[in-house]
Amino acid sequence: MRLPRIAFAVLCLAIVAAVPARAADAVLSAGVVFDAVQPYLQATVSAAVIAILTWGAAAFQRWTGIQVEAKHREALHSAAMTGVSWALDKVGARLDTLTVDTRLRVLAQAAQWVETSVPDAVRSLGVTPDKIETLVAAKLGALIAGAK
Repeated sequence: MRLPRIAFAVLCLAIVAAVPARAADAVLSAGVVFDAVQPYLQATVSAAVIAILTWGAAAFQRWTGIQVEAKHREALHSAAMTGVSWALDKVGARLDTLTVDTRLRVLAQAAQWVETSVPDAVRSLGVTPDKIETLVAAKLGALIAGAK
């Protein structure tokens, strides 16, 4: 509440300082006061509009950036799960009979699937091939745990 009062006091002082009272004119007209204050009001309103637009643009960018990142992350996880299922079918392996060699082939195929199916998400999130392999291994582990 103090800020509006201080701003009002500063505005009043600016009006008094900007409009010299002439001895012959005891009454100030509104036009004279407005003409004296107009440049200050215009500068203040312009600064406020610029501040509001800057804040709005930053808020919009934060909101949409978060939304895009979430969509990329969801697409990456979905592609990893689909890649594991596709690789299992391609290799012809079953979850209950996976050997180490077969598991490695499934992981390699699934990682390749992820890289080719969602390259924008991989690039946007900065996911390295090692992280893709880790993600795919986790999805395969979840499928194996769910099958037991």
